[in-house]
Amino acid sequence: MDRVSRIVNRMNRTRCKSISLFWHYYLRVVYACDIMPKLNIGDNVRFAHNGLGVIINQNARIGNNVKIGGNVVIGGRGRKGEAPNIEDNVLIGASALVLGGITIGHDSIIGAGSVVLKDVPPNCVVVGNPAKIIKTTS
Repeated sequence: MDRVSRIVNRMNRTRCKSISLFWHYYLRVVYACDIMPKLNIGDNVRFAHNGLGVIINQNARIGNNVKIGGNVVIGGRGRKGEAPNIEDNVLIGASALVLGGITIGHDSIIGAGSVVLKDVPPNCVVVGNPAKIIKTTS
């Protein structure tokens, strides 16, 4: 497991707010990523290149076995409490944007540099700006 994954797991397991905030600021300073302490994150989530430049909204939900590339933004679109739901076994390529109250289906792949603004069904490959389904994997 990479360093950022271990820190995020520690941050989510601790019940002490000050320790969570310490790990949050440590990630911001050392790895230039903004991963909030209250994030609902599954097991075995991996961050490429130690999560450099990754920004994840605190209301997002990330499932198990998700791989997140560098400079990825997983966030809202201006409405309070709105954030993506990323299901299990998803791969998100570098510099992708996943925005809004959308769901990324299990076993999907988001291509590098894609801008995802709509729901992605399970077992799909999406690329582009705006992201379009180019392939289904079964």
